[in-house]
Parts: sequence; C-alpha cells; structure tokens
Amino acid sequence: MVVLEQSAGYSRALPRAARDREHLGRRGLPASALRWAVLLAGLILAGVGLLLGLAVVWTQLARALPLAPLLHHPRALRAALLTGTGLILLGGGAVVTGRR
Repeated sequence: MVVLEQSAGYSRALPRAARDREHLGRRGLPASALRWAVLLAGLILAGVGLLLGLAVVWTQLARALPLAPLLHHPRALRAALLTGTGLILLGGGAVVTGRR
C-alpha cells in the first residue's frame, strides 16, 4: 500500500480554483444583464406599439371610417415602427440568449 502525502501547495490549490471559478462567473454577469435588458426593452416597445396600434384602429372604427386610409395615418406608422422595433429586439435578445 502506498500512502501519498498532500503537499501544502495542493491543499491551497483547491480553494484558489473555487475562487477563480467564482470570479469567472461574475465576469459573465454584465452580458447576461444586457441580454435581459434587450429582451425587456423589446417587450416594452412591442407592447406600446401594439397598444398604440389598437387605439388607432379602435378610434377609426368608432368613427365608422374605413380602415384602408389608416395605413397612411401618422399614428399607425408610429405604432408599426414601435412594434417592429420591439419585435426585432425580442428576436435579437432571444437569439443571443439561445432561445428560439
């Protein structure tokens, strides 16, 4: 039977390795926070765009006006741009986080 003695360096290496892994984990935090910020911004923009678009359509229907001229309405264009930007941010954030 062979008995191996632990050297002083080996016993100090394990806690150091754990600290290093912990440090590397902290370094990844800003990227994760950035991804969640992009997803949240996309969700907010898409929600605001959809609500604004719904309000424009509701107003148009309440006045008993046709919906065809609504495509050239400035509020409808703003709503479409907000919704599109929000959906692009949501899609980009989902691809970056690995969720499709």
